Amino acid sequence: MAHTSHTKRTPAFQLRLKRLSEKLLSNTLDSAERMELDGVLRFKTTDSPCIVKASDDEPIFVLRGQDELAAGVVANWASRYAEHHQTGDVTLPADKELTYDDALECAREMALFPGRRVPN
Repeated sequence: MAHTSHTKRTPAFQLRLKRLSEKLLSNTLDSAERMELDGVLRFKTTDSPCIVKASDDEPIFVLRGQDELAAGVVANWASRYAEHHQTGDVTLPADKELTYDDALECAREMALFPGRRVPN
C-alpha cells in the first residue's frame, strides 16, 4: 500500500485496514467493504477506482495533501455531495454515506498534513 509513512495511522485506522486486508485475502469482501478498502487505498496509486473508471479523455483534477487549500475544497465537495443525495429531511442514503465519510476523512488528513503551503 502506498500510504506515506509520515501520515499517522490511528489505532482505528490500523484495525480497519487489518480487518479489510484479512477479508481481501480470504476473498470475502462484499461491495460495501470493497468501496471502504478503495477509500483506504486512495493514497498514490494508479489503480485507484476513481482513476480506473475515468475515460481516457475525461478531465481529472488532483489535490495533494501538501496543498493548503485542498482540505477545504474536499470538505466543501463532501458537503455538496451530501446535499445532492439527501431528499428533504431524510438522511444520506447508506450507499452514499461511505463516500461522504471517506471524503471528510481525507479532508481531515489533508488538514493535518505536515508542511502544507499554497501551491505556486
